[in-house]
Order: sequence, then C-alpha cells, then structure tokens
Amino acid sequence: MTAYQQQPYAANQFRLDEEKKAIVVEHMPLVKFIAQRIKDRLPSHILIEDLEHAGVLGLMEAVCRYDASQNNQFKTYAEHRIRGAILDDLRKNDWMTRTGREKYKLLESTITNLEKKYKREVSSDEIADALGMKMEEYFSFLNDAKTGVFLSLEDVVQKREIRDPSEDDGLSAAENKVWIDQVKKLMAEEIDKLKRQEKLVLSLYYYEELTLREIGEVLEKTESRICQIHNEVMEKLARRLKKRVQDDEG
Repeated sequence: MTAYQQQPYAANQFRLDEEKKAIVVEHMPLVKFIAQRIKDRLPSHILIEDLEHAGVLGLMEAVCRYDASQNNQFKTYAEHRIRGAILDDLRKNDWMTRTGREKYKLLESTITNLEKKYKREVSSDEIADALGMKMEEYFSFLNDAKTGVFLSLEDVVQKREIRDPSEDDGLSAAENKVWIDQVKKLMAEEIDKLKRQEKLVLSLYYYEELTLREIGEVLEKTESRICQIHNEVMEKLARRLKKRVQDDEG
C-alpha cells in the first residue's frame, strides 16, 4: 500500500473556501513539475503519485498560510512549501530501502576514511577502488544510494530554513535569507570547480529544465550515462557543500 493510499483523508486538515480551492487547482501543474524533478533523482521504487500527494498537501498548506505582507510572491512561497512537504514525506516514511540505506552508510564511511587517510578530497576512482568495484559497479552502487545522497544535500541547504514564521526557532526571516544566500554562494563556488561536462549537465537539467534523456541527445550520450554523471556530481556536491558549511561554522 502506498503512502497515498494510507492517507486518503490528510487533505481534510485544511479548510479551503472556493477561492482557495481554485488557487490549488491553478497550481497543480507546479506540484507535478516539482514532484517529477525530485522523482528523477530518486530510485524507481518511489512512486510519483506518493510525491505528488505530499506536494498537494504542501500546496494546500501554502494556500492557507500565505501572508502577502511578507513580500513573497505566492508562487515562490508555494514552491518552497511543496518541495518541503515532499522532502518531509520522504524522511517520515523512510523511503530508502534497507539495501539503499546500507549502501549509503558504506559510501559515507568509505569516503570519510579515505579523506582522513589522504588529507584531501578523493576521486570516484579512488572510492570505487576502496569498495573493490569497477567503475560500472560503482555507478550502479551510487544509483542505489542516491536517495541518501539527495537528502544529505537537501539537509545542508535546509539546515536552518524556517518553514513558517509562526514556527520560527528564533531566526528572523532576514536571517533565514542570509543563510540561504550563503549556501547558494557556496554552491555556486563548488559548481564552478566542476569539470565542463559536469557543469553542462547541471545547467541543462536545473536551468534549461531538460530531462536526462534530452540531455543525452544534446551531448550524444545515453540516458544511463547522463544519469551516472548526474549521480556522481550530486554526491560530490553534497560532500563538498557539507564540508564547506562545517568549516564556516567551525
């Protein structure tokens, strides 16, 4: 049974008048778009319907809580709520398989041990070698662990993010914006260090909003190879960004 089937009445917690219902309907394509973008970065066993269901609840919450006096556009506020609701659902329902969780923990510990040994960032070749894998095996391993990689990166970005002014943990909206801007700056710096092809894949995927298949057609590579590059880059960025944030706070 999916999470969608388990929570058929979750939407009843929101009281929507006709005007608010119309806003929800109007922004449903936004829910589907965000859910699909997140689904592209997750294993196949996670259903798009479950992500969309969580996203709809986030959208309903956005409609009910939106305060125009905060000087945020509703679409921007809704995107944040939708994305946050989907990520919360992934964590709450523990969507990682046992195998995926074990592989992610092994990946983390292997990288940590290698970096302690060499006192520097390690390459994918070195990680694969330490795991006793050929590169194709490593890419498959990384694909199985990518839910953990994805959530690890999101945890860094959302570490101090305020979900709602009424639930503030002491940080003002201005302080929150400073934090997000700081993370964006660190992310941009780390992306700038990537190889040309890696940066191109990220640009086409996140800015041009092409699918992995479409990117493969542009770069004349298979969709599976683009998926490998994307997974490898996201793992690298999660690792680098986490270290940068820890260094800045230390």
